[in-house]
Amino acid sequence: MKKFLSFLLLCACGQGISAQVDRLSLDFQNCANDTEFVIQKSLHGFSTTVFETMFKTDESPEHMRQLLASPVGTVVGPISENEHKIYFKSIAADSSMSMHVAHIIVTHSMHPDGEAKRLINAAYAKLKAGTPWTKVVDEYSEDGTVERDGDLDWFGIGMMVKPFEDACLKMKKGDMSVVETEFGWHIIWMKSAPRKIRKNVTCLQLVTK
Repeated sequence: MKKFLSFLLLCACGQGISAQVDRLSLDFQNCANDTEFVIQKSLHGFSTTVFETMFKTDESPEHMRQLLASPVGTVVGPISENEHKIYFKSIAADSSMSMHVAHIIVTHSMHPDGEAKRLINAAYAKLKAGTPWTKVVDEYSEDGTVERDGDLDWFGIGMMVKPFEDACLKMKKGDMSVVETEFGWHIIWMKSAPRKIRKNVTCLQLVTK
């Protein structure tokens, strides 16, 4: 009988802790003054952190993915860390563009003046005449992306040199464009529709035992 009563007591305590955690998360979500709430409740006082989008999203922690995907004001947690529980509340966020392109490049370094441009124009003419992209890549392109048909995967603002990025920002799905950068002449093919992504989110941290 004593063992049974002890078991019931443990269950009740466990439910109480769970309810307390739920209440703290809810109170944090609905508080009138985020800063004052954190100062009063957190062991570490007022503290913020910024989560940035990782393009390989499967490598980022689950709570980070939740906060990047949720509206401002969302509370995620508790997250257990170093014998503490941490709640995160998003208070600000900004967005950026993500683009998915493939390219063909004829480099300046491998050709005399004017030759690179002549070759890229010849490659572009073949594409316009209906030659498959993969064949033109194999024939003309001069970097390591040839092995994947010139695919550069998804990238965001600031990840490419400016002339390349500027050209991409003017394109829509299916468009092709010829552009010169410091590396050479490129044909850019916009493989997917550009999409708006959450770039980073600023969060308040609330730390408890």
